[in-house]
Amino acid sequence: MKKLAVFSVLVLALMATGVTPAHAAGPFCIHLTNFCDTLSVQTSGSNNYGLWDWTCDGVTLTAVIGVNSAGLITDASLPNGLGYATNFTFNKANHLFDLWGTEGTVIFPFQLSQPFSISNGSCGFAGPKNGKPSIKGLQ
Repeated sequence: MKKLAVFSVLVLALMATGVTPAHAAGPFCIHLTNFCDTLSVQTSGSNNYGLWDWTCDGVTLTAVIGVNSAGLITDASLPNGLGYATNFTFNKANHLFDLWGTEGTVIFPFQLSQPFSISNGSCGFAGPKNGKPSIKGLQ
């Protein structure tokens, strides 16, 4: 009975910080609500890694790497052909993300306070676009 109580407290603590068992290790798919882009992410300890379909074609994927902390997922990438290094910050509490870019000198916002959702499993990257623009198309 004591073990069950300890386990229950741990699960509730994880849920309160935004880290749920379904999202703890992955793979999971991050869907950018207003865009066709998706990120397939896995975690290893506090680090995460995966792929970003930044052109929404299911083929042109770029690696992402970052940190998964209580309430936040942060991923950085250097998409070949975009011309900018990028940094995502996903807030799991309010399901909003910010995307920043840099050409090496100046840091500027690409997108701020945009909605996203997370689903279990990898994204699949089957393409084609879902009728929404890609973030690449907004550069």
